[in-house]
Amino acid sequence: MSGRAAALWVAGAVAVALGLRLWAFAGISGAYLADDTRYVAVAQNLAHGFAPHGDAEWFGARVVFLWPVALLFRLFGAGDVTAVAWPLAASVATVAATYLVATEITGKRRVGALAALVAAASPLDVLVATRLRPDAVMPLFIALAVWAACRSRRARRGVWWAAAAGALLAAAWSAREMALVMAPIVVMAAWRPTWRTLAGGVAGFAAVVAACCGALAAMGGDALMPLTGTAGATRTRAPWDAFRWADGDAAWAWRHALDAGHPAFLVLPVLAVVAAVLAWTRPRRALVPAAWLAWGLVYLEFLLLVNLTPSPRFLTLVSVPAAVLTAMAADRMPSWCAPVLPAAAVVAAALAAAPVAGRVDRDANVWRPARVAAWLQHHAGGHPAVSTDYVTYAKIRLYVWRGRLDVPVADDPGFLTGAQRDARAQEDLPPVDAFRDGYVVRVADRPQRGQPANWGRFRADVRRTVRPRDLSRAARWDDAEVLRWTPPAADSASPPGG
Repeated sequence: MSGRAAALWVAGAVAVALGLRLWAFAGISGAYLADDTRYVAVAQNLAHGFAPHGDAEWFGARVVFLWPVALLFRLFGAGDVTAVAWPLAASVATVAATYLVATEITGKRRVGALAALVAAASPLDVLVATRLRPDAVMPLFIALAVWAACRSRRARRGVWWAAAAGALLAAAWSAREMALVMAPIVVMAAWRPTWRTLAGGVAGFAAVVAACCGALAAMGGDALMPLTGTAGATRTRAPWDAFRWADGDAAWAWRHALDAGHPAFLVLPVLAVVAAVLAWTRPRRALVPAAWLAWGLVYLEFLLLVNLTPSPRFLTLVSVPAAVLTAMAADRMPSWCAPVLPAAAVVAAALAAAPVAGRVDRDANVWRPARVAAWLQHHAGGHPAVSTDYVTYAKIRLYVWRGRLDVPVADDPGFLTGAQRDARAQEDLPPVDAFRDGYVVRVADRPQRGQPANWGRFRADVRRTVRPRDLSRAARWDDAEVLRWTPPAADSASPPGG
């Protein structure tokens, strides 16, 4: 394949990746204690100059992951679109990075182009990229680190490529700490590195870590938070005590292997064909991506249990090597059936994205809260606003800046007892009187998930306390209206319901 043809193929794969991800866009969940909701709160604080502090905000030290989001908030305002723009861009860029890795490892542009298409249509990557998740950012930098390591053994200035590999691995670590487990794969990709190239890699890694620590210190935060934040906010356990086959990624993929519309659809059948083809043909160049995939799966299935509860979204750690191996297998199949494997990935991604695109009410969850938040930001004059719709209420609190946001501690539920889970389900909601002389956002009632356990009681207090005669319309759209709540002065001290 010529360079021009490969460039056109990769451009097409990038277009496919962007189209699938935009189709599956669902915005920030707004759910209580959801990771993306808490990420947005910390990004808002960062955008307004507040450094992260305490165990509840330790992930604010993930400079490569969250600080670009804070910059977008600062430049263009906070909202669902700006919140997911960085992970979406990183996920799409991973398609091009997969091409670079596959081409560098195999020496064939055709394999790189096929790998890019598979990466573009990876169902999990498609879904994760439309949320604010570090799992969409981390694979980009791991892939680039492996690519730079491969270049270090061939290029004349190998030490500089090794330094770049170390720096890129550190960037992946700064997006999500688990990326560091891929350090052996990066070293392996360099293939018998000299002490000089190893030193260059360590220097590149250290430079990025130092830059992250310096950034925290410059904001007035704890300079060591990038190094100590995770340890201080997580618990540990013996993995053999927590291992349950039914809870692992392998069992998850097995259960849904033929479940059309599920992110795991066709994953195991495709990987089985890939393994059979590569075992039969035995290409030596498959060693690095095969070790990359195998080591990642061992970590996710067992070693991860030391401090995390398994989640399918962590599988993006191995999506790039899986794409590379799939492309290598397709390249060794007869020409008439080579397109089958990439086509299976595209079909699986489309089927996985379709239910999201059809089920998620983007207008109620994304566009309506955005309109309301923008109006309040420009017209509310700092007055508070409340809604009986939880997603609307949560996004008003996140996106309409009224001072530093409190971020609740959210321990991994896999480490909690039943009583502790019940206790964390209660949100520290303000009294209804706190919204007097503010605004009430009225929308149609609808079923929702992700509400705190005490939301029903709070909503009943709002409806009992806010009297229709004290409301005046301030703004209206087809599906929502903003009402000014101005109770008489004599009522300002009356209890809820008085």
